[in-house]
Amino acid sequence: MSFTLAHSCPEPDFFIRSVPDNQTFPAKRDALASTSEVFRDMFSCCNDEEKLLDLHECPTTTATLLALIHQPPSLPVALRESDPADGLIPKVVHDPTTVIPLPILPSLFALADKYSLSDTIIQSLRGHLLANAPNDPLHVYGLALSLELEGVASKATQYLKPLASYSLDQIKAIPTVDAYHRVAQLQDFRVRSLRQILLEEDIFPHGV
Repeated sequence: MSFTLAHSCPEPDFFIRSVPDNQTFPAKRDALASTSEVFRDMFSCCNDEEKLLDLHECPTTTATLLALIHQPPSLPVALRESDPADGLIPKVVHDPTTVIPLPILPSLFALADKYSLSDTIIQSLRGHLLANAPNDPLHVYGLALSLELEGVASKATQYLKPLASYSLDQIKAIPTVDAYHRVAQLQDFRVRSLRQILLEEDIFPHGV
């Protein structure tokens, strides 16, 4: 079973219409106004008696947007840390039913930006992006940089294998040469730091 993001609003007091397909979705006016700066601005220009608002979005996008607003995703649930492998740090294993899959996240971030959704929702999306890092650090790193999420990008690099181990097609996930160079420098620094620690380690403790 995987994560699902579905819109429901059993007691609506407002409706959003997807103009391209003329499909109407139930909503709560207070939820729209409190969660989205864009909707709040729209309502300031509307009569309070109006119960319908048109959006020029396809039905799928409209439903996803309303799901984000009415059922904001909680942070992923961490289950345990896996055993480290190949000298990498342990992976945090999350309950997969609580993690938004990586391919879905770019469109959710785009909606959050377009409709100026609340910081709470954006922070949750950042948590879901980071939760994907143990399994796909390269793409998480690339997406985080494209979204200017430096903190997430930095944490994602901890899970990266040596860059030389990735294929050319995989490396294309890193958006710029500067970003690639930054990771290469960081990995080199970590290797040299680890080497220095091992050189200074007291391999033969006193008395042995």
